[in-house]
Amino acid sequence: MRYGSVWSLLAACMALCACSPTHSNARQMIPDVAVSAFVSDNGDGSFTVEYVFAEPHSAWFFSRSETEYRVDAWQALDEGVALERLNGFDAILFDEPVRRARFRLTPQPQLRYEGYSHSIRFSDGSLMLYTGQFEVLPASNREEIESLAGDLSSWTGDQPALGVSITSDLPMIVHGERVRGAALDISTGGGSFVYLGDGAIEMSENYVGLIDPATPDWIRARFPADLAYLIEQLESGWGFALPQPATLLFAFEGHDNPGFSSKGGVLGRQLVIQASGEQLREADDFVHAYLFWFFAHESVHLFQSANDRQLAEREHGWIHEGSANAMANRIMSQRGEAAQAYLHWAFGNAFETCSNALEDGALATAWQRAQSDAYYACGEFVALMTDSALTSHSLYDFWNALLERSEQEDGTYTAQTWFDTARALGMSEADVARLTALISGTLENPREELRLALADFGLDPQFGDNDRLIAIVYPSE
Repeated sequence: MRYGSVWSLLAACMALCACSPTHSNARQMIPDVAVSAFVSDNGDGSFTVEYVFAEPHSAWFFSRSETEYRVDAWQALDEGVALERLNGFDAILFDEPVRRARFRLTPQPQLRYEGYSHSIRFSDGSLMLYTGQFEVLPASNREEIESLAGDLSSWTGDQPALGVSITSDLPMIVHGERVRGAALDISTGGGSFVYLGDGAIEMSENYVGLIDPATPDWIRARFPADLAYLIEQLESGWGFALPQPATLLFAFEGHDNPGFSSKGGVLGRQLVIQASGEQLREADDFVHAYLFWFFAHESVHLFQSANDRQLAEREHGWIHEGSANAMANRIMSQRGEAAQAYLHWAFGNAFETCSNALEDGALATAWQRAQSDAYYACGEFVALMTDSALTSHSLYDFWNALLERSEQEDGTYTAQTWFDTARALGMSEADVARLTALISGTLENPREELRLALADFGLDPQFGDNDRLIAIVYPSE
């Protein structure tokens, strides 16, 4: 799938969306897409969603169905239309093939689940809607959807381009710009968040921010310096600047729960995070170190996917997630005692997560075992060992070469692309074989073999109490 979004044609979109839901027959397809979703703010906390399909189908299913949310939040407004949960997927079923369907959507931002939130509520009542939730894939019938058993990789069709038009009387913020009336998002996989409300945009040289007004001052005050430092470090390492500033979307969800919790990710050039917890009432160095690390990790993805490049999916996720960890941790290593304390915890957690996952099977199949955390943990060690083996090149050099090679092939990358790039930059066949075994092989004693590999690649792993990894020696630049 191609990740990213294009916000454009606002005037055209406003013309497309000027009609009311009672005049739905006037809707026309958004240009250059196969599925159009017109999302209209009803002003009462709900939205009317009208789909227009280029080709009639009897069945569609939602590619993002991580939680059973739509059967309660969506209500069909037309006869002969049903929305059901089918063996792991939310699905739309029609009595006969149709080109149009309408629903009433009531967002449920209180839900917590894996994947991107469908909606995020700010403390002042404003709302962010995720356009990726409207992404649907065609199916022949109910039985085909049920046969997938919730495994998107089992589907073999062509993903249709999706256009999402959101209209509201409220001002909206899209990719750092305030608009009124309507906004248009076109994507093939991915989507973006659209903000509806009166929030103010915070500007800096490095990012455009939309910060929840209830965000604790001690967190808000550190954003400008932290992000400026991160972007400077990454621009220096990658050798280029981002074509546009990042957009930071920070939702603070109160102090009600104990401790500290957060969730987030990167969408195109949007950095999205939801944070909450009692621990955030007062400044906390460890929490700040984590937030800094989070922004570092996600900012690496901005560079990996710059210029509309694709990030790999499924079994190849260790490639970009692990490298983002490695780059973020290296930047963290230069940030003082609080950052070091965080790294001690992070290294130990990564080593335990990786070795435990490899006990159950190869890294390449971790996603099938619901062990996606291994992509971050094991992938980080693979990235560091690759960096160490390439004595004349940094990890940033390696990634630039990897992306160049992927563009010459099919636009994305696999483990084969990784090792072809490593060979081209000087990695020995013995090192290739060693790392291939960690990624694709079945290891007799994963914990010990991982420990030996880190040492043999010159990373000098240091272990502390309870035999937990606490430090490594980074490869020289």
